[in-house]
Amino acid sequence: MKKKKVTHKNRYQPERVSDYFEHELNLRQEKIKLVDFQMEQLSVLPLGSEIRERELETIVDVMVGDKWDENTLNKTIVVTDGVITEIR
Repeated sequence: MKKKKVTHKNRYQPERVSDYFEHELNLRQEKIKLVDFQMEQLSVLPLGSEIRERELETIVDVMVGDKWDENTLNKTIVVTDGVITEIR
């Protein structure tokens, strides 16, 4: 939504609209800085390096008689170009 459009609708105070848009612009600038930093770091890594991007939680099926150890619970899923290539 454009700032002018929101301001002219008279539903919101102009100061609040300005504050909101300034806040959003700052958030976007911070995200851009973070991506730029990550791109710089990628150029330093050797080919074939793995990067932990994020962690997800999942439900694991267990049954009576299953072994309960850390290896069962700590799985890593490797995703390459949006495709799961390995589960370890």
